[in-house]
Amino acid sequence: VKVISDVEAAWLAAFGKRGAGVIVISGTGSIALGRDRRGRQVRRGGLGPLLGDEGSAFWMGKEWLKQADQGRASHAVLGILRTPAESVRRIAALATQVIAKAKKRHPVARSIVAEAQRQLGLLVLGTAGSLRLTNPVPVSWSGSVLQNHWFRRGFLNTLQALAQRSHLKVKPVTPSRDAVTALAQSYFARESCP
Repeated sequence: VKVISDVEAAWLAAFGKRGAGVIVISGTGSIALGRDRRGRQVRRGGLGPLLGDEGSAFWMGKEWLKQADQGRASHAVLGILRTPAESVRRIAALATQVIAKAKKRHPVARSIVAEAQRQLGLLVLGTAGSLRLTNPVPVSWSGSVLQNHWFRRGFLNTLQALAQRSHLKVKPVTPSRDAVTALAQSYFARESCP
């Protein structure tokens, strides 16, 4: 039995068993994992809602609650925070609303989304830099936030702009399959080898 994390499964789905590149996940939380051609890997983010997860659904929901309410604790906000076991999930669920409002040019939502996209770009570039990946750096994505085409397009544009400032080039790589399929295919391919 081999146990791996969701980010490793997502990396496998994007890049296969061999290759180099960086995968970024933005769902309830956020994390990036990079691997070079020699198999060395570096992870950035993934610290959870208390210490990190910048650019994630939770982070966007939390920022929305802080900024849109302008510091006033409304009954709705207090209701969400009274149930700690549910609070992360309920706050992360607000990200869909924040992205929809940003798409309609709501100024607070747009600034939150832009910063989320920037934070995810910084995760990717920090990971690529630590591994000293060469140009162009293959970059893929996973997670519920990055499944939103509008958000992902903005993220990729932001990433390209940040990369240029760092004298890097990034090459977007659309995941060819989901993580579960990638794991199953990898497992069965290994099992069938003599």
